[in-house]
Amino acid sequence: MPITHLDYLLLAEENEGNIPWMYLDTRGNVTVGIGHLLGDADEAAELPFVAGRAGRPAAAADIVAGHAAVRRARRLATRGAGAFRGLTDLRLPEASVLALYERDFNAILGYTRDAFRSVGGGFDSYPPAAQLAVLDMAFNLGARGLYRRFPRFREHGLGRRDFATAARECRRTGISASRNDRTRDLLLEAARAEADAGLSPSAPAMLG
Repeated sequence: MPITHLDYLLLAEENEGNIPWMYLDTRGNVTVGIGHLLGDADEAAELPFVAGRAGRPAAAADIVAGHAAVRRARRLATRGAGAFRGLTDLRLPEASVLALYERDFNAILGYTRDAFRSVGGGFDSYPPAAQLAVLDMAFNLGARGLYRRFPRFREHGLGRRDFATAARECRRTGISASRNDRTRDLLLEAARAEADAGLSPSAPAMLG
């Protein structure tokens, strides 16, 4: 059974933050909420931002202008999302942040289930801790990027349901050590769960 957006929420907030204003992530992408990338100003203008202390609905033109201001403020990107707080008075209400996160989660979950449908019995069959680990990697890398860029993780770890090997092969670059450690620990938890259930990794000849 696949995990739900509620299962991943705390980990998503821990890793991506929960930021109601627009900011630049470490790669220079305009972002809002729980790691939601805004492809362009038009996409931003479709979201229900509010403005000012009164929290009045923001005009589309103001949202577009705010998006442009954030894009120009590249000098702030290295200082984190908090540095953008005062750049505009636009805020995305918490209910909208969570709705956007749920939409993103369901999309990434669908891509991940599809990419790993024939790997180690399929994503839905992994222990919940392993599902969380794989989903977090997919949030960071994209499901297809994870599939292509981590062949040993995919084939020797997940493919054999050898979650201890997956834990050794899951380290990413460009993220915090704590996020990598959390992913590793989740995969080791999955390995223990399989062992407690009397299950052992498949031999290479059984792959496919």
